[in-house]
Amino acid sequence: MLLLPPAPMPQADARLPLAGCIPNPDTTALPVWRRPAGSVYNRQPYVGAEKGKLTMSQLNPEELYFQEKEAQLRKKIREDLEAKAKVAARRQAIASQLGGNEPLAQRLHDLGFDADTVPALHLLPLVAVAWADDKVTARERQAVLQVAKLHNIQPGSRAWLLLESVLEQRLDPEVGRQVLHMVHDLLAARGLHPQSLVEACLDVASASGGVLGLGNKVSPQERALIESLASHVDPRVVDKLVQKLQ
Repeated sequence: MLLLPPAPMPQADARLPLAGCIPNPDTTALPVWRRPAGSVYNRQPYVGAEKGKLTMSQLNPEELYFQEKEAQLRKKIREDLEAKAKVAARRQAIASQLGGNEPLAQRLHDLGFDADTVPALHLLPLVAVAWADDKVTARERQAVLQVAKLHNIQPGSRAWLLLESVLEQRLDPEVGRQVLHMVHDLLAARGLHPQSLVEACLDVASASGGVLGLGNKVSPQERALIESLASHVDPRVVDKLVQKLQ
């Protein structure tokens, strides 16, 4: 029998791990096309990434989904905190206009008023009186704005614009009723006497009443509204009001 020399052992490829050996996860010697699918070798190194942490491109779809949900939740928490802080700041600004009356500031904030419009709120009953006959005359409008100037409400300010707006278009009745119930607290917070408001309402009501300046200048509708206002701000004012209306 002819003896043949043993076949030479194949040279080990230095780039391939030996059988039974755990490959070094940092090895990147293999070209991409020869790396097993799904292997850590397929992941390109990310410059600047922290060692041991996967980048967004390395996460599987499920991991990526939950990371995005967590990011959305963190953003919502931040936005909620910022929104609540802004609301608290608006309420505090309103309270500063009302001698620190926090409950009253909360009620006004819920109605949509702010620190810039609060100075005109105690004059809204005058506007209601002007609308008692379902229209506002030029004289009634002038009377309301004249009172606003006496209360240091400057033309062009948001408080002034609020008065002009509700003189042009009637205020929502529900908002008017809510303000009417708060008039007493509004006057007290601003250090105003209830009787002065009632007298101002009378001035508005009589601004364009009567015929050629004769007769009763206060209409029955205006009188009923002023009496209701007087009962809300101070019942003791009602008797004096009745005497003036006689």
